[in-house]
Amino acid sequence: MRGIVALGLLAGSVVGAMGAARADDDRSRDGIPRRRVAVRPVDEAGRDRTLVVFRKALREIVNRKDAAGLVRVLAPQIVTNFGDDSSNVADFQRRWRPGNADSEVWKVLADVLEMGGVFRGATRPPTFCAPYVFGAFPREVDSFRYVAVTGSGVALRGDPWDDAPVTTSLYYDVVRPISDRRRPVRSPGVEWLKVELPTGVQGWIPASTVRSPIDYRACFRKTPAGWRISALVSGD
Repeated sequence: MRGIVALGLLAGSVVGAMGAARADDDRSRDGIPRRRVAVRPVDEAGRDRTLVVFRKALREIVNRKDAAGLVRVLAPQIVTNFGDDSSNVADFQRRWRPGNADSEVWKVLADVLEMGGVFRGATRPPTFCAPYVFGAFPREVDSFRYVAVTGSGVALRGDPWDDAPVTTSLYYDVVRPISDRRRPVRSPGVEWLKVELPTGVQGWIPASTVRSPIDYRACFRKTPAGWRISALVSGD
């Protein structure tokens, strides 16, 4: 009987080891599942009508490049970088110089405002962060190494030009950049990026079709005076 039990334990350990090996085989070199992962667009702003109104007004401020209007909707302690306790409106103005019509802040905010967003858990007061790529990116995926495709039906091509053979089509897939951006002679109007799916499939896509989860994002916080921009940062 002891021999039978021992054999059973040995068999169980072998099966367990085989299962662990298969699990390891199913994961990429970065430890995420070897399957396609998507970050689909989401916009939760409709959960709060006052946020919808605020965001519409902010879009108008951005379209007008209205520096005074933008400053009025900044939180007093707006965060513009990490590790600096002095973040405030004056720091924001020094960093972004919104009084200049060609300030980068106008493009950054325009991009952010067009890409949905999500509420951050059950925070009180409510906080909403955009774009959706930041809030909806899978936690198990390394946000420093992977980016999200922000389009549906994006062609993954074998070479970096428009008429190169299509390997597959991407639908909001998570991909890993594996080369610097290129602008080849055969496709002068497009900047291309070579990427790899978690499954190991590689190819080229227009660099404009991806966004990093740690790229610029804005967070809005609801205050007694209304919604305010509480952060405009990149990185982590």
